[in-house]
Amino acid sequence: MISVVGGLYGLNLIPLWRPKRITIFDINPMALTYFQTIRRVFTTSRDASHFLERLTAGDYEVATEAEQFVQENIRLKQMGCLPRSRGSTKRPYEQSWQYAFQHFDLTKQILSEVPLEIRSEPMESESFRAWIRDQNNLWIYCSNITEFHYFDLEFADPANVALVQIIYPGRVQLMDLAPLSGAPVKVRFEIPLRAERMDQ
Repeated sequence: MISVVGGLYGLNLIPLWRPKRITIFDINPMALTYFQTIRRVFTTSRDASHFLERLTAGDYEVATEAEQFVQENIRLKQMGCLPRSRGSTKRPYEQSWQYAFQHFDLTKQILSEVPLEIRSEPMESESFRAWIRDQNNLWIYCSNITEFHYFDLEFADPANVALVQIIYPGRVQLMDLAPLSGAPVKVRFEIPLRAERMDQ
């Protein structure tokens, strides 16, 4: 499973997809710190209620200025007073991560046990393109990245590659690349996603 950080809606896909490995990426280092903080608190909490209580109270240790900043932002969000300039979001965690909370133990187990890779780069970067091209057995959560960037990615032979993007709640696109496998495939990340074999 590959997921951008964004609002971490990808948490809901963890118990659904049950990945054997997870790659989290984002161009923003603070977003990666946010994910690592959420993961650490999630995997050391008893249940969803305990997890939310700890986020609200800041009941976990932080070791860096970045972690302290994220902790403060989370507390402000939980109190309903996080300013837009610091990343305000209208949706509470209970709504954003509903499926992950409904399957808390499974999500916690996967986050604790599955190999995790963190990549500090955007999807449209040359390094990301080179890294992903020869991979297979991928389910990719793109969030709403195409609201901000249009770009292409190539897959050498995507026999088991699927992509999900959510432009806004209620508008979801799932693209399965398996019908195009057997040759390199180019995916155009735009609205909607488009894909084509490169041997035609």
